[in-house]
Amino acid sequence: MLKMKLDRKEIEFVSDAMLTYGRIDGITVNDIEVRVHGSYLDDKGERTATGSSAIYRTADIPKMFFYHLAAARKAEKELKKVLDKQAIV
Repeated sequence: MLKMKLDRKEIEFVSDAMLTYGRIDGITVNDIEVRVHGSYLDDKGERTATGSSAIYRTADIPKMFFYHLAAARKAEKELKKVLDKQAIV
């Protein structure tokens, strides 16, 4: 079981955000944000797009910036690994 501590405002945000999507792909909870990841579905129930909605738990702009910068750098490294593997094949 994953334990998450949410205040009332965060609970209401998650509830509303979950209704935005046809399918919930995940929920991220950390010191920086509470984020709902979801997919939009067409009439056939097939995924047509993805999205995410977040409420921030801090007003510390530099802390948010460096958190997202680190996530972007990690994603860039993972993408490079995939592209390097494709170049070998």
